[in-house]
Amino acid sequence: MAASPLDNLSDTASSPPHRPSPCFPKSKRLLHKRDFDRIYKEGQGMTCHPLRIITQPNEHPDNRLGLAVPKRIIGGAVARNRIRRCLREAFRHLQWDCQTRYDVMIIVQANETLAPHDYQRLIIHGMTKLHQRWNKKNKSI
Repeated sequence: MAASPLDNLSDTASSPPHRPSPCFPKSKRLLHKRDFDRIYKEGQGMTCHPLRIITQPNEHPDNRLGLAVPKRIIGGAVARNRIRRCLREAFRHLQWDCQTRYDVMIIVQANETLAPHDYQRLIIHGMTKLHQRWNKKNKSI
């Protein structure tokens, strides 16, 4: 009996090259109202126009992201979802060098849709400043 072309498929499928996952899993998202409320109440924030970034150290192995894209400011669902996708993509590509992990809340404050690399630049700037604030606050305690 001749070998089927599907026989070789299992050999090649078992050893694909390792690639980063294109998804943004729920384990890296803030999903509960109590988490959002905690960050609003206890977090440190700053504005990097058109974003407001609020952070709070967490005990999880990853940084987690929460987004607020207000309908009143941004408009329709298509525009809000596009901004959310761009922000998640920018956050997913960031590599954090610090030991501290954060819950990050990003609030969109203006009706500007930027490219993911522009959002990434804004997030890096904001997170660097906020990380310095948290370190300064922890050293003074």
